[in-house]
Order: sequence, then structure tokens, then C-alpha cells
Amino acid sequence: MKISLGLTTSLSIKKGLKYATLADRAGFNRVFVWEDISSREVFTYLSIIALNTSKLGVATGITSPYVRHIAVIASNALALQHISSKGFTLGLGVGRIPELKSFLGEEPKKPVSVMSDAVMLLRRMFRGEVVDYEGLLGRLHKWRLITRGVEAPKIYFGVRGERLLRLAGQVADGVIFTGSKDYLKKALRLVEESATNSRRAGEVDSVVWECFVLLEDRKDLELGRLVVARIVSSLPEREFEGDEELLFKVSEIREEFARGRYEQAKRLVSEELMRRFCLAGSLEEILEEVAKLEKLGFEEFVVGPLFGRDPVKTISAFEAFSKDG
Repeated sequence: MKISLGLTTSLSIKKGLKYATLADRAGFNRVFVWEDISSREVFTYLSIIALNTSKLGVATGITSPYVRHIAVIASNALALQHISSKGFTLGLGVGRIPELKSFLGEEPKKPVSVMSDAVMLLRRMFRGEVVDYEGLLGRLHKWRLITRGVEAPKIYFGVRGERLLRLAGQVADGVIFTGSKDYLKKALRLVEESATNSRRAGEVDSVVWECFVLLEDRKDLELGRLVVARIVSSLPEREFEGDEELLFKVSEIREEFARGRYEQAKRLVSEELMRRFCLAGSLEEILEEVAKLEKLGFEEFVVGPLFGRDPVKTISAFEAFSKDG
């Protein structure tokens, strides 16, 4: 199992660079950075990391075509592919619905069509083709991206929902999976089935990125509660179908989160929700869970955030395992 580092742009660039440099020395495979659209810009963030590491690949995990023009995404992707010593992976997704609703003023429309068009246009631009397009992603008239011979980056999907997962199996180079442990199994099988039906069996990389806390004592579980509150507040209700009590709890968390009352939302996160949505335990317990994920068919595990009480200690703890993997 490959081990990679996970960051978000809500973390300061200074801290992100510090952790990425440690991961580079520890033999991690790459660093995934999630773009928090209310915070720092992800391509700038990754450029700084790429220029200050030597063995670490870099990846968006994810950015959204609802947030920036597709031609700008393509240009930024090729720039990062050019400067990264181990290559760039473009993680693409719809994004978190609550943040997008604030950004767009409405819910994102036709996500399957948007993601399908995005991949088609990106691949054409990466090949240096002249592109004419008018559709959900705007307009392009005789647009050609100057590639200068740079190899096309891989395109991963970070998506949820059956239709988007099936699309990922058909067109993406890889998938970044998130969600409850039960959901992960179902989602992976759905992508694998779609890839097989599209004659792409074995061609889609599988990455799992879960809420993560390395525990020094049980009090450290509190570190993960806010992250789990954020996760469940952005999930569709179908994720909790069949459990009315849990659905009610999630509705309460979502309401508190929408009002900006994060401490109250955190306090509503039960032990059951923590178990379902967060890997938390000693290093040995975490590695046991990682081994289970590998047996299911996942190929890469993303560490953090959160990391635990001491991020430096957590990254260092994975050094031997990452080099063996």
C-alpha cells in the first residue's frame, strides 16, 4: 500500500510546506491538497510544495470545474506537471455542496455532465488540440493550449453518488474515495464494475482518504469530531437511510454547522459516527485498518488531516511503512 500525505488549503502554506518536506524525506508517495475555496488557492499552494520537494508527487484532491474555468485548470495542471519532480495528478470533483452553494448562489447543476465535459476538454487541451466548445462549462473558440511537450497529467475523480462513480470507472485515471467504511467498499466495487464494463479493468487507480487521528490517549478523539461533523454535514441523506436515529443526529449536526456553530456541531458527533467516518487509534491499530483496505483493493492511503496531537510525530511514524510500501 502506498502512503501519501493529505493537506487542505485551510492550513497555512508554511505549515503545509513543513509537513510536505517531512513526508518527502519519509518516503511518502505524494501529497494531495484539498482546495478549501474560502481559503488559499490550491495551484499556488502546490507549486510551492513542488519547488521545495524532490521525491514527492503532487495532486489536487480536489479542485472543481464549478470554481474556475476549465482552460485555467488545464493551464495550471500543465504548469505543475512541468515543475514537479515526480509529476502532478489532477484530482477533479464537484466539491462540497454547502461551500459551492455559497460560492455559486445555488446548488451545482448537472454534475455528471459537467464532469464528463471537463474530462473530455482537459484531455483534448492536454493533447494540444484546437478546441471549440459551448456548453455547461462556458465557451471556447478555437482555443489551443501550448503544451510544449509536457506529458499529460493523470485525471482522478473525487466524487460520490452512483452515477458519478460509474462515470469515474469509465473515464478517470483514478478515484479518490472518501466516506464511511461501509460506503468505501460499495463505491470501490461500483467503480471496478464500471471500469470492467468499459474494458478498462485494472486501469483505474484507487486512493482512500479518510478522516485520520493518531491517538496518544482517548482524549485525542476530540480532535476528529469537528472533521467528522464537517463530513457528515455535507453528505446526502441517502448515506444514512435505514437508521432514523442516526439520520436525526446528522440533521442536527448539519443545522448547527449551517449556522456556524461548530462547537455545538462537534459535541453532537457520537462514538458511532466517529467509528464510521474516522480512522482513529494507535499506529498499530491504524496499520491494521490500512491492511484491511489494501485487501479490499485500495492501492494508496492518504494520511491526514487531522494527524493527531503532533503532526510531525505522526508523519515520522509512517516513515518505515511508507518506504516498505
